[in-house]
Amino acid sequence: MPATFDCGPDDGRERLTTDGYAFDFEAPHLTAPELASPVPANHPAVTAQRSALFFLRADLAPYRSGDLEISLTWPETSDYDIFVFDAQGTEIARSAASNIDGGDTRFERALVEGIAHCADLSIAVRSWAGRPDQTLSLRIAFGNPGPMFACEKDDPHPACEGKEEGEPPARLPDTRTRLYLGGDRPGQLSMQGHYVHDLEVNGIRPVGGEAELSSHLVPVRPTGGRPNHFTKLVAGNPEQHENPFMANYSLQLKQPTRITGDVKALIWVSSQTFGQGGGGGPLFVDLWQDGTAALAGTRIARVEVPGSKIGAAPTPVRVTFSGVDALVERELVLQVSSEPVAGTSGGSQDPADSEWTIYYDSVQFPAHLTLNLPQA
Repeated sequence: MPATFDCGPDDGRERLTTDGYAFDFEAPHLTAPELASPVPANHPAVTAQRSALFFLRADLAPYRSGDLEISLTWPETSDYDIFVFDAQGTEIARSAASNIDGGDTRFERALVEGIAHCADLSIAVRSWAGRPDQTLSLRIAFGNPGPMFACEKDDPHPACEGKEEGEPPARLPDTRTRLYLGGDRPGQLSMQGHYVHDLEVNGIRPVGGEAELSSHLVPVRPTGGRPNHFTKLVAGNPEQHENPFMANYSLQLKQPTRITGDVKALIWVSSQTFGQGGGGGPLFVDLWQDGTAALAGTRIARVEVPGSKIGAAPTPVRVTFSGVDALVERELVLQVSSEPVAGTSGGSQDPADSEWTIYYDSVQFPAHLTLNLPQA
């Protein structure tokens, strides 16, 4: 068991406390090839479009451990399963009864015993033979608590403020902000950026005014069962703020805001070309701020992801922008980009960099940013 109740930094997972967890969402929307594909039960993706995915950290303070009862219910005849994995992707629990052949049962329940405080886990709600037009309810209940942590004398930890020696620590709230990648459909059109409309010729703007991006960073976890996606075109300058040929997601701020500390991002990407020979890529994941011109130099941070890490199926990619310190006046943008096939100098770039797809706005692909913003 952990020696302390402070879990430290994580990779942007949602916090699972002793209050439990509740989430209602649409059933994952399946295609015929996906329905017929083999299911790797030892991997948290459990095939790409088939599963709603939840990445959690067990923040059980003041308890050192406890049991988790995970239940799934739905209103009409269907067949769903629950798979639970630890931080290494090893299956630690499942509930995979036949809800149709064995009778019209409309629930699944899995028990994880003795989960340790600060443990990371992931849950896949798999649609085996589910209807795409119904709502599923996931509930996680905490029980059978283990021993409690105790504050030391004059303990400086914030959870022990006002506590006597031996008293259990208080549970500190999660003050991070989580912003999910969302947007209008189809994704290819929702990325059309500002800069085309911001360009002026002799002081005259093009007809149509300032069309804003319809892909956004949103504060509510998507509940839809049909993912949106964007496939990169052969063109596009990765050094350009809100390039219309790249994937970008914006947050409009009501007032200037300082962003500090590490910023975590989870994106889902696939490529048919990056992995060929291991030479494709890299993929650039950028944070931008307040750009107004076509080539505005307002990038806050960049992380390069080697193409060899991106597979032909949707692949989760976690990146960390370390030690960010930026005053954002009005807009924060997450942009995913790569080199174009046709270089701006007229030369030809590697064709292996020409194709990738990003997935978002669904329970299957909960892509998001986790960052520290001042609390209202």
